[in-house]
Amino acid sequence: MPLQQHQLHLVNLYGSIGSGKSTIAAGVFSKLKTLRYSVNLIVEFSRELGYDRSMAINDMPYVIGTQWHRIQQSFRFDFAVNDCPLALWTVYHHEIDKECADLIFALERKFPSLNYFLERKFPMYHLYRGKASDILDKKMQEQQEKIRQMLDDHDIQYKTLESNEMAVDVIVEDILQKCKN
Repeated sequence: MPLQQHQLHLVNLYGSIGSGKSTIAAGVFSKLKTLRYSVNLIVEFSRELGYDRSMAINDMPYVIGTQWHRIQQSFRFDFAVNDCPLALWTVYHHEIDKECADLIFALERKFPSLNYFLERKFPMYHLYRGKASDILDKKMQEQQEKIRQMLDDHDIQYKTLESNEMAVDVIVEDILQKCKN
């Protein structure tokens, strides 16, 4: 069921690395497609580069530009579920200067959006074992706080959800409510 007037609405998922953004994005996309909504899934370009072990992952203008291009390609859909909002780059990569960060936040505001901060409450032991997982958990907790601070500092309105299977249902319900209004 499309919205009355065509306008792309982004569904942005924020959270630390390993918080479940991609998994929840896929779940939201799948449910909306099953319900016959006009929706696109925007996947994280840098993840693809990481799989290929490409050195291009360090070329921030290229990576951010490609991610922005993927967002723009979604204009013909009513909704696009984004597992890597551009603003995350300002937290993930400290070498981004103020001018680039300002551009990123301006681009983030180009489309209306529903924003969700996924709070990771589960430990990383399911991926890693031993002391390394404790260190990784601490770093991810710190990253979560930096992301929340970034969202607050830039007045990005968001809803906090625990990163679990219920998050998909909450997000889909919010989208269905948006379609009714």
